[in-house]
Amino acid sequence: MSYYCLSGATVPTQCAAGRYGANGSLTDDRCSGSCNAGYHCGAGSTSAQASACPAGRFNDAEGATQEGEDRKSTRLNSSHTV
Repeated sequence: MSYYCLSGATVPTQCAAGRYGANGSLTDDRCSGSCNAGYHCGAGSTSAQASACPAGRFNDAEGATQEGEDRKSTRLNSSHTV
């Protein structure tokens, strides 16, 4: 389901990492939207909450593509809980 077809395309294209496709009628590379903050979505994800960040980590930006995106993920200090 995580595919889109541009106008006139004969072959569907998989939604990119950081985005997800929740239905079968997608028509552009935005797919259904960006992965939610606190999660990461690999290519072909079908949910905005495909994979949660691991315990003790948080990603506060949308569109994360993989676990450990250091430029967006920060280690929480001991006064915060997840």
